[in-house]
Amino acid sequence: GTIESPGFPHGYPNYANCTWIIITGERNRIQLSFHTFALEEDFDILSVYDGQPQQGNLKVRLSGFQLPSSIVSTGSILTLWFTTDFAVSAQGFKALYEVLPSHTCGNPGEILKGVLHGTRFNIGDKIRYSCLSGYILEGHAIL
Repeated sequence: GTIESPGFPHGYPNYANCTWIIITGERNRIQLSFHTFALEEDFDILSVYDGQPQQGNLKVRLSGFQLPSSIVSTGSILTLWFTTDFAVSAQGFKALYEVLPSHTCGNPGEILKGVLHGTRFNIGDKIRYSCLSGYILEGHAIL
């Protein structure tokens, strides 16, 4: 499915307060991937919760103009909460979500200045990261 901020791609309104709750069957997980992301830095925020929207479930708070990495829930519910302030807006966001059966791990996402090698993300599959010329990989190259 697709989730877009109100008014996308022509800009979202001030004082927005939107909640999306994605629910799938038990034992499944949800992967959220961003196609476009442009929010006023620090003032307009997309909060993503792993489950219901409670403080302990906050997975990430997103703002600014950098395309976020993919997000995978640990359970069958993923909640998005979008809030904006009284002034300045941007294009907004477009996110794609899909259900991951329990035997898949989900796409771990691209890395800045790097390349993901691998297209299968099932349990037992391996993927490899490499860096563009002039950059050094920190962490594991093979997952």
